[in-house]
Amino acid sequence: MSRKKSSRSSSRDRLAEQFLEALQSDFAQHGAEVIANMRKSHPERYAELAGKLILTAEPPAKTGDMSEAKTPDELGRLLIQSVADIDPDTITAGQIKSALAANDRFIADIEKIAGVKKDAGRKDRKGGNGYAVDEVAATLKHLGYD
Repeated sequence: MSRKKSSRSSSRDRLAEQFLEALQSDFAQHGAEVIANMRKSHPERYAELAGKLILTAEPPAKTGDMSEAKTPDELGRLLIQSVADIDPDTITAGQIKSALAANDRFIADIEKIAGVKKDAGRKDRKGGNGYAVDEVAATLKHLGYD
């Protein structure tokens, strides 16, 4: 059984964030000079530091993870935002409905390619957000997203 991720950051994360903020401030004032001095006086340490920073750099944070959608509207907004840099507040109900319908057609096409019969085994499948597929379909229908 996996543990649920807490929305609250850990003490370690908060401390790291505070340290990095202080380091960023200090670096803004003295960084270039310190790096130049280190490169001249300790080139091996300079190279080691550069290598470590490159290896530990985190990839950009993922945004718009579809599995995080809790409602059909959220999913529709995320679908649209996955292809367009658009303010989510400007997305209309019609656009959401169209995006959800397009996604349904896409899923149906992929199921055909995979040789899955329509509605076969859907009762046992779970979406990434924990909703059973039939529950999502019923909710969409109830909300008028046929």
